[in-house]
Amino acid sequence: ARLAAVIDVSTSTDEFNTTPNGQCSVREAIRSANDNADFGGCTGTGAYNNDTVRVPIGTFALTRAGIDEDFGSTADLDIRGNLTLQGAGSTQTSIVGAAGYSGRIIHVLLGNSVLIRDLRLRGGDVPNGRAGGGVRIEPGTTVTILRTSVALNTSDGSAGGILNRANLTLDTSVVDGNVTLNATQGGGGVFNAGGATLTVIDSRVIGNTTTGTDANGSGAGI
Repeated sequence: ARLAAVIDVSTSTDEFNTTPNGQCSVREAIRSANDNADFGGCTGTGAYNNDTVRVPIGTFALTRAGIDEDFGSTADLDIRGNLTLQGAGSTQTSIVGAAGYSGRIIHVLLGNSVLIRDLRLRGGDVPNGRAGGGVRIEPGTTVTILRTSVALNTSDGSAGGILNRANLTLDTSVVDGNVTLNATQGGGGVFNAGGATLTVIDSRVIGNTTTGTDANGSGAGI
């Protein structure tokens, strides 16, 4: 069996360079893990497979607004395989939407084992009836959010904080202060779609809000 690669983020700039420049952004590191190959200024230590992206202390602002495609070059960070995305602690490492940013923070499209740990994810904003302001999890995936804060995200549709369409475990985490603007079914903090599985362990879902004609006040937390 191949050992997993470790990819260390070295810049807080939200860059996506096809020509390496010696710096590795969060976006480039995740793309390296998705493709099982070095990308941008990122270099994996070890053979690529079930990789770990390590994000150091600091604030890492997403600034590459644009089309919400599914390969990570613009808008949200797209995870397309087994991955651990690891910060230094939810009070020390933040991945945030910059001022004026339009897009969620993380989109999990593929992966039987995705672990998001020790991070703060905030400031995602998805307009035009879209759902999942902070994190969106697609069917067929298994995700654990561990010791992480998903806070102050906004969606125009349902799921201000997290849209779960697969298998999600919230462990020792906080979903706080997320908002839906025109939700039809609620889920200010977490929206658990039909057929999805949600497990909550030692976590808090607090201070979330739903607004809109159909879901005003309903399902504000989960």
